This record gives sequence, C-alpha cells and structure tokens, in this order.
Amino acid sequence: MPRSFAAIALTLLVASAGAAKDDLALEPPPAGKAVVYIGRVNTFVGGGRPFHFFEGENYLARVKGRNYVRYVCDPGEKVFWASAENRSFVKAKLEAGHSYALEAKLQTGTWSARVELIPITRESKVWETFGEMLAEKKAEEID
Repeated sequence: MPRSFAAIALTLLVASAGAAKDDLALEPPPAGKAVVYIGRVNTFVGGGRPFHFFEGENYLARVKGRNYVRYVCDPGEKVFWASAENRSFVKAKLEAGHSYALEAKLQTGTWSARVELIPITRESKVWETFGEMLAEKKAEEID
C-alpha cells in the first residue's frame, strides 16, 4: 500500500534575473506556467531498473538510469508520484513562474526497485549533482 501523501511544498530552484550564485541556469517556465524536474541522480545500484513518473492521473515518462524529465504545467496543487515495485507520492502547491525538482531515489537497504520521491532544496545533499545532471543532459521527452 502506498505511503500517505507528504504535504511538502517544493522549493524554488530558480529565482528571477537576480539569481544567487548557487542557482541553476535553467530555462524559465513559459508565462503563467510552472516547471517540475523529476530525475534519478544516483544509479550506482539499480540503475537499469525503470521508474515511472506521474502527475495525478497523467503518465509523464519512464526513466531508466541517470536521467530526468522536465514537466511544464499549470500552477496549483498537484500530486506527483513515482512507481517501481511500490509507489511514492509528493503533494505540492506550484506557483507560476517557478521551477521545482524531485529526486526519484532507489530506497536504501533494499535489493528490489523500491522508489522514494524526495523534494530537492539547496540544502539537499544532491543539489549540486542534480544541477550537474540538468546541465549535461537533455530531458527525457514527455509524450
């Protein structure tokens, strides 16, 4: 059974033109929209196992290995989730003009493909690594 929704507002990744030094140089969201990046940073163990990403009932993408998707959406309350051998959920309130990030992580201590979806902030251990991945790779396409 999936765990309860985590009522977590995702943290802003990119500010306006006066962005701080540690902000990522990302393409800004289109007018009136928000952007959510969902990715797999560390694939040392279980990198060959795919994770499936969703927003509510909308299927976004299948991601395998160190990769990510860029999802442009309307602002408002959303539920993002990832599926593997389990499901992991994050509830978020998105604002227009802002970018957010979620890490899909293989749960530690398991040999199965159990996914954990974690909001990324500047304080996150994976902040730099996630930013490097965004800078070096093109996002997976969303159908």
